[in-house]
Amino acid sequence: MEKHTSVQFLEVAQHDLAAAQLLYDHKFYSQAIFFLQQSIEKTMKAIGLITEIVEFEQLASHQVGHRAYKIQRIGGQLLLDKVAKILNSEESHPTLLYFIPLPKQKLIEFQNEIHHSIKIIGGIHPENYAELSSETYKELFHSFEETAAFRLEISVEEFCHFMAKYFQNLYHKGLISNDVNTALVSFFKEEENVLRMIDGMEKALQIELWMGQVLSPLSIITSAHEADSRYPDPETDWEHHPVTYYQAGLPIVDHLKELIHWQNKALGVVRNIF
Repeated sequence: MEKHTSVQFLEVAQHDLAAAQLLYDHKFYSQAIFFLQQSIEKTMKAIGLITEIVEFEQLASHQVGHRAYKIQRIGGQLLLDKVAKILNSEESHPTLLYFIPLPKQKLIEFQNEIHHSIKIIGGIHPENYAELSSETYKELFHSFEETAAFRLEISVEEFCHFMAKYFQNLYHKGLISNDVNTALVSFFKEEENVLRMIDGMEKALQIELWMGQVLSPLSIITSAHEADSRYPDPETDWEHHPVTYYQAGLPIVDHLKELIHWQNKALGVVRNIF
């Protein structure tokens, strides 16, 4: 169900983005911002569903709502739980860490990094990102360019060499038999198998990077305007009127074309992978 639903989420996200572009072209800026936010939200929810970070019931129960960047926090907590389980199981299964190509200290450092990231995401208040400066937008788009340029630079030979050393190490520690070691090394000598593995790693990294480095910032920025782009604000005695407020000169409007562009690229990456 999750995979089918995620495809539907991506289809609606594509339509929302098309609506945002059309509204922007006709200078309906507040409505364009809202539909852009909706496209980003549905794209992140689709990723959450297909990667099993979240279940549809979580989305339906408003645990995430319009603030789709929270999906990253849920995913981080799941990963933190898995790392903690591995570390806690070491006493009863002392050989467990041998199967992980990371020293124990590195795993602990990774655990601390995840915990720190979860804490940061939990402390985010989108309203603090509603009025970013043009300079901040330029820095943000530069970081997006770096994400888009990322490629997993590993050759078939390098990957085969790494895997052979890894299996040999497990064999020497008595964790796998010589027959298993030979079979695994033989498997990774087949170029087609290696290319399939590298492609899977590349896609996994691309999803992680685009979700964390592009979609989450886009979600934070646009979710700050999710309500303001649609409704007048009674707290300002109705002086905040979306039609007059969202006009040229407001940074998010001045950079709306670029925001739409980057959501289009992110959505394209996600649809290509899934």
